[in-house]
Amino acid sequence: TRLHLTGPDGYLAMSVNGGSIVSQQINPLGNNSSFNDIAMITNFVGVVVGEGGAILWTDNAGGDEQVGFEVMNFNDFGEFVDYAKETLFGGFLATIKIVMFGIVLGFLLGVTLAMGKTSPVSLRNTVERFDYKKVRYSGAPLLAIGLYMFYLAIPEIEAIGLDGIEHIFVPVGAPWAFAKILLGIGLTFVGAMFLSHNGTFAKLKIRSLKFDPWRVRPLNNIATVYTDFFRNTPLIVQFMFIHFGLQIGMHLQDAGTGLFSDIYILLGGVEGVGGTLAIWELRSGDYATDAPDLLVSIHRFMFSDRAYLSAICALGLNSAAYQCETIRGAIQAIPSAQMEAGRSIGLTYLQTMRRVILPQAIRICIPPMGNEMVNLVLNSSLAMVIGYAELTRQGKLITALTFQMAYTWGMVLISYFVITWTLALLLRRLEEKTRIPGLGMTGGE
Repeated sequence: TRLHLTGPDGYLAMSVNGGSIVSQQINPLGNNSSFNDIAMITNFVGVVVGEGGAILWTDNAGGDEQVGFEVMNFNDFGEFVDYAKETLFGGFLATIKIVMFGIVLGFLLGVTLAMGKTSPVSLRNTVERFDYKKVRYSGAPLLAIGLYMFYLAIPEIEAIGLDGIEHIFVPVGAPWAFAKILLGIGLTFVGAMFLSHNGTFAKLKIRSLKFDPWRVRPLNNIATVYTDFFRNTPLIVQFMFIHFGLQIGMHLQDAGTGLFSDIYILLGGVEGVGGTLAIWELRSGDYATDAPDLLVSIHRFMFSDRAYLSAICALGLNSAAYQCETIRGAIQAIPSAQMEAGRSIGLTYLQTMRRVILPQAIRICIPPMGNEMVNLVLNSSLAMVIGYAELTRQGKLITALTFQMAYTWGMVLISYFVITWTLALLLRRLEEKTRIPGLGMTGGE
């Protein structure tokens, strides 16, 4: 705060608003005078000592505004809460946002993966409806394409200069080449099986080992690879890889901004921002002045923060791997006769799952799903490593300014408890409302 000396007849008056608003400057000793010290008796009255024996006193020209700096006493819990509550509340809302969308994304992916894991569709189921000669004819092009994928991928892998065990890092250094290798393995395997097919679906015997390649379930294998990857790598590393490596947040933000800009143009927008017809500019954070308020609000909520988008993806993708196993167990708990009954009346596998199996499975897996959703809330604290302003990061900012560790982290703990406890109560209520009499476990009340 700047102090300005004003007033006639020896008065030293402080400017309004604590020295930040000045209407005039009348110094009885002249503008070239030097002042050595000021001692404030109260917030508004003080004495100033200057050169040449000058002694001046202040006048309350600032109304009810205090003069000088006010040092907050953070040891006073009331003052600390007044200072920190807005920051923590912002982190509280930010945590709820990523948890809400993370739960939805994880649940949808988890259901899809669980259906893939329990799918009975195998190579045999796929080809037995066709004449074996047609199957053999289709094997040749599949085998050729698979070998061609190897032909394309091997030079790309050699170009990155890896030796020996270093090749485990091929997915990082040459991701497209690695994808071609995986595709080549799959197509070569399927092509070879189709070429050797004679209508008998015989097992392969290698010495004392027997292997039935026709029982391979592609959907199950894909879902298993997904769940094993996310369950066996640290979530904090997944956060950093998704945000800084894959830059999913940036790509989603660009796609979302492009979509909203197109909608803005279709609605008659002509001014744009940043010299283009875009609805929003990243660098300045400005929106087009003629953009509809609803469009601006939705974009600001969804696409204004890259870290927010990356956090949702990281939480959702990781949670899906765990929710998949929970839902898979619930699906397998439903008697197989119900699937057979659905198929016998003409329903497809997907129709039977959607109309018969899943409605029951989802109900009986609500309790374990609740545990996973609570874990998702707790795991959301790791979003701080990518710069997302959730509760834990806001807590670190507050401790850096106030040095009140106990107060800060105690309030953060209470905030997390409020979120998880509320979520647990909602899930418990949902479980009671959707419980199927006679299905699942009851008692203990």
